[in-house]
Amino acid sequence: MRANVQTPPLRILEIGAGDGKFMLTVARMMARRWPDVEIVMVDRIGLIGKDLCDSFAEFGWRAQPVTADIFDWAGDRPFDLVCANLILHHFDDTRLLELFSRIMTMAPVLVATEPLRAKVPLVATRFLRLIGACAVTLNDATQSVRAGFRGTELSQLWQLSGGTPVIEARKGLFTQGFVGASMPGTR
Repeated sequence: MRANVQTPPLRILEIGAGDGKFMLTVARMMARRWPDVEIVMVDRIGLIGKDLCDSFAEFGWRAQPVTADIFDWAGDRPFDLVCANLILHHFDDTRLLELFSRIMTMAPVLVATEPLRAKVPLVATRFLRLIGACAVTLNDATQSVRAGFRGTELSQLWQLSGGTPVIEARKGLFTQGFVGASMPGTR
């Protein structure tokens, strides 16, 4: 985000927010550079409570959890940035094209991190039992890596949706990172 989001965002949309802790970590790291941010966190399951919202407030951010399916939800006004962490691999290409088209009407930039579909991450899932992961977590991790991304797969889909890929690359051993820009006039 530091390298690819030049202007501090005032409004961020996180899709697939889960329990909100990932974005709280982002707020902790970015609050000094990005003060006074409104973060709207959308997920189909409502896991974000008042305590977590209060934690965002400690960094000067205003958190608004929304329990909804991103395909059914329509924001009330544009965002400066959309973030997606470990959610895109849950969709097939047709749904990703639909989602990307929607995102382009909501914000000028998408920043995403996804599982890297490669041998090392797949082998690493076997070691999760050493830290006490249950059978469900082991299965989910394996399926997530198999459904993940590599190369320029997200960039190609983003471009088919009408956007401009900024960067897509492996980030570390387990992560595929992606940044895409909306084409001018799509918002």
